[in-house]
Amino acid sequence: MIFSYSRLSLYETCPFRFKKKYVDGYEEIETLPLALGKGVHKAAEERLQGAMLEDSLISGFIEANFHPDLQKDEMARLVAKVPVKRLEKRVLEIEKHFQLPLAQTLNAPIIQGYIDLLTKDGCLYDWKTNRVPYDVTSNHQMGLYAWAVSQIFGYDTVIATLSFLRFRKEDKFKYTRREMEISRKWAYDLAIEIDMKVKEVMIFPKLEMDIFEPNPSSRCGTCPFAIECYYKDQKRSIKQIQ
Repeated sequence: MIFSYSRLSLYETCPFRFKKKYVDGYEEIETLPLALGKGVHKAAEERLQGAMLEDSLISGFIEANFHPDLQKDEMARLVAKVPVKRLEKRVLEIEKHFQLPLAQTLNAPIIQGYIDLLTKDGCLYDWKTNRVPYDVTSNHQMGLYAWAVSQIFGYDTVIATLSFLRFRKEDKFKYTRREMEISRKWAYDLAIEIDMKVKEVMIFPKLEMDIFEPNPSSRCGTCPFAIECYYKDQKRSIKQIQ
């Protein structure tokens, strides 16, 4: 399995949902926030490559599969806030894809990701359409991306910026090798844990929910596997009582 930050983050949130989606291969219905994010990222990519706003929005709608609830005005407002003028002369790569082993060992887990913008001076940017901004160091995404950039280009420090387009707000942090290593180890440890559980559940499929244990939370309201999870958990509880 090839891992990504979003996959590892989902596993931390709920191992059972991760298993249903990424091990069993069940697809989830694309939500409006996800469609909006995809559309804005695609439109921002084209704007930074010199496309006009209207043309970039068309590409964004195509990328979002013309989600029925996606509003052109909202997407246009967000894309217009991408700091094109400030960044266009600094652009090195847009939507930089990386795929790297998480350790220098045989059969080490592979991590991949897409960096929205990488500048010539070694800074990375990630566009966010969230309705609530947060601190760049509150999770491991940018630390992991900074680690990837350091591996590819040999940088000892990488400045990572979250750009919250709704608010024209940026939160940045200068990652050193130490902080990058913390994020790499977080990803490596989770990937190893998941690989072990995948092998275990292949041997003991009836213990699926014991191995990939559900983690009930407010997110259950948007989870397509919530009902299945509930009934399986009820049956498991009954067996434990018996």
